[in-house]
Amino acid sequence: MSFLGNIAHGQGHSSARINALGGSAVSGIIPDLFTDIVINPAYMVFAEGVSINYGYRSVSEVALPFRYLSEDYELKSQMTPYKDTNELTVYGFETLGWRWAIATEWQFLQSDDTRPSFEHRVYSWSNYEYSDIYRTLCYHNNTEYWRIELAGAHTLGDEAAIGIRIGADEYYRNDWNRNRYYTERYRYSDFLEKVVLNLSETRDDFATQSSRWLSYYLKLGLLFGTKMEEANEIVLQVSHDPVFSRHHSYSLDINENRNQLGEVSGYSYYLSEWRDSRGGDLWSFSLSGRYMFPRGIRGYIGTIFETCDYDTDWFNLMQHYRWELDTRYNIDLSTLKGTGASRNVTFFAKAGKTIEINELIDVTTGVRGRFQRYWFEEDPSVRYSQTLITDEFRDDSSLESQIRFKSEYTHARLQLPVAIEFRPSGYFSLFCGITANLLWTRETETYFIPDFWLEPSDARIPGGVTAGGGHSLADPLQNTNGLTYTDDYVNSSYGATFGFSLHYNDRLFVECYTGSDITPDKLTYYVLDLRYSF
Repeated sequence: MSFLGNIAHGQGHSSARINALGGSAVSGIIPDLFTDIVINPAYMVFAEGVSINYGYRSVSEVALPFRYLSEDYELKSQMTPYKDTNELTVYGFETLGWRWAIATEWQFLQSDDTRPSFEHRVYSWSNYEYSDIYRTLCYHNNTEYWRIELAGAHTLGDEAAIGIRIGADEYYRNDWNRNRYYTERYRYSDFLEKVVLNLSETRDDFATQSSRWLSYYLKLGLLFGTKMEEANEIVLQVSHDPVFSRHHSYSLDINENRNQLGEVSGYSYYLSEWRDSRGGDLWSFSLSGRYMFPRGIRGYIGTIFETCDYDTDWFNLMQHYRWELDTRYNIDLSTLKGTGASRNVTFFAKAGKTIEINELIDVTTGVRGRFQRYWFEEDPSVRYSQTLITDEFRDDSSLESQIRFKSEYTHARLQLPVAIEFRPSGYFSLFCGITANLLWTRETETYFIPDFWLEPSDARIPGGVTAGGGHSLADPLQNTNGLTYTDDYVNSSYGATFGFSLHYNDRLFVECYTGSDITPDKLTYYVLDLRYSF
């Protein structure tokens, strides 16, 4: 899981060739003009002429900078699972003494589905009892992602260059589903003369979630050197991201019981509704540098800092009305409003060296380390109210209390990549990356929650009446407890990646990354680059 924001997902991607050679473990270590331009726009000074690149990408998941609160009072991460984007980049054209690049990326997906159904059941042949069930299932998904960038590079004397990139991107997702049921249970009277309705039930379940992530970013890069393979650099990026998410669901259940004459003899109404919405501003800053050491060793280090302050709004309603022998009306309402803050610090360092075995084979060995520390804290105020109405009396109770959520996430990864590039002919190349991984993760969560909100129980209402399904109202401000959960995870693994390149006369390139499978079953498992250089 990654908690990185726009710096991770909004600045473009590595080429298919670099992905096949090991991805992030070797990007910035193995020279690759397309990838290096993404890292530092100043590298466009090495572009010889104009190039057009179309990329088909499978974008990895990135988490929003805050979590959301579920119905069972658990904080969960929010992922942005957009994938399979199209990317078009034109770079290397020159005007006003600058070399320029324009890039755009997009994905627009929408799906809707409605499925009505009908089911007839026999409960008893001897008593002529039957049931009809009418059901409608509706589903909707809308996912949108777009990115647009403008970058320019200009030389500074004979051995230096400056690059600048400005851009914006937006991710939006909205999903909802709805299940509606209507059930009638009935029987025929004696001699099959009349239908008598015994029971009718209406059920409506609805759930929706939406998120929006808008980003504006600026990148500045300095480059020192006259050869691309030996250049040194410093890169700074800053971005401002307004972010928002909302989760909402409700469940409605209505039952009517009828006697032998078909008259309503009992009625039950139950509504449960839950909502969590969060919004704020994320600021991201990154600083990185590359340096060519003696003996062909290339080093790449960087740090990323993210900060987000946001507002929270949580709402939970349980409403129950029952009428049979007596009448009872029960309402439980919890609201939570407050503020939260999240911080993320990441450091990475990698180094590697490429050795030319012969004219056909290059082998790159290296090491990459990454350390990430993410933490957030919320201290909202919760208000809980309960209303109980019977035929004899009405009782209202309400409580307010401060609660606190706190989480710390520490992640360390060590990678040892080996990248092999094999060129059996002037028109064809094979790529392979083998990477050993060692991962350590620690996650600590602390909850300071009043007992009345955390542990459901029968609530004793003054006067000795018990309201089933409520929360304990006894001394809530005195029973605040701190619950801390710590989870450590250590894992070692290794993986291999593959790809190939078809190229003609150093102008037309078809590069493909196939992942860990040389022949994937689906095209969507590929990363594809089609590039033509004029």
